[in-house]
Amino acid sequence: MTGDHGRRAPEERESGAAARTGSRGAGLVGVLMEAASAVGRAVGALSAADRRLAADGHRDQYAVDVLADRAARAVLTAHGLGVFSEESGTDFPERPLKVVLDPVDGSANCAAGKGPYGPSLCVVDEHGPLAAVVHELRSGAWFSAVRGQGAVHDGRALSGSASPRIGAVAVGDQGSAPCPGATAVFSGASAHDLCRVAQGAVDAYVDEINTQAVWDYLAASLIITEAGGVIADRSGAALWSPDDLYARHRIAAASSPELWERFAPFI
Repeated sequence: MTGDHGRRAPEERESGAAARTGSRGAGLVGVLMEAASAVGRAVGALSAADRRLAADGHRDQYAVDVLADRAARAVLTAHGLGVFSEESGTDFPERPLKVVLDPVDGSANCAAGKGPYGPSLCVVDEHGPLAAVVHELRSGAWFSAVRGQGAVHDGRALSGSASPRIGAVAVGDQGSAPCPGATAVFSGASAHDLCRVAQGAVDAYVDEINTQAVWDYLAASLIITEAGGVIADRSGAALWSPDDLYARHRIAAASSPELWERFAPFI
């Protein structure tokens, strides 16, 4: 329906905006998947011994991190995106769309030959996270989300967990779950653990001591919220601030608002 002077009615304008966001977001997910696939090829070409080689950058950096970063950035920048990466800092900061990138979340797992590990990528615009992909290289699992359009795991829509109780909690530190009766699960790869929350494979996630950087959780945070779950900084701080890219956060999440209500008193 069209209003005066050819202007669309508000509900039609909103529908059109959602369609444009969905179309743009789907295209961005495709670019992120292309970059993640480039990381997969780069990592897959390395021998087990090469994956264990250390790099001379930040603490705990492996050579595989550097190689994967190079592969992902080549794809992302060629598509006109800026990049903020754990491994190499910022490329093309003037570009309106930027990708927060962890080329290999869980690189210590990769070096040890165990999962989970793989790239985590999140496009941000002036409003925050817009599109996200997390790819687990060992199992081949794909998670993606577009703001306002839902989240997907291996082609199927995600809707969190219908569990009535907190049964399993992924923990960012090796230790026990904070709530009575729950089982702690530790993997050492926070982006992948958070995606398991979005999937409902575990009910919640918490960092007791460890803190996370934006590249550790941002892609998974969009996947969780679009799947209907809840994720937050335990102090209440914003999870995304373009003015403080190196802020550290203690994260908690649950796969549904109901489970969050049960979980929150223990964190």
